[in-house]
Amino acid sequence: MRARYGEGSIYPRGGKPDQYGKLKTGSWWVCYFRNGVMHRESAHTLVKTQARVLLKQRSAEIVTGDFV
Repeated sequence: MRARYGEGSIYPRGGKPDQYGKLKTGSWWVCYFRNGVMHRESAHTLVKTQARVLLKQRSAEIVTGDFV
């Protein structure tokens, strides 16, 4: 499932994902923008769906103003 335009992105670092989105090594990273500034952080997980949850959490924090 692809994210909608403007929601940020998820990408692997340190490994190649299998067909189910799971990495054997490395971790998934999330990238998003706030006030025109790019923020990148590790999701500290090998599973893509868990990284997607982190990205949605960060997006919600930005919208509500809780993002630091």
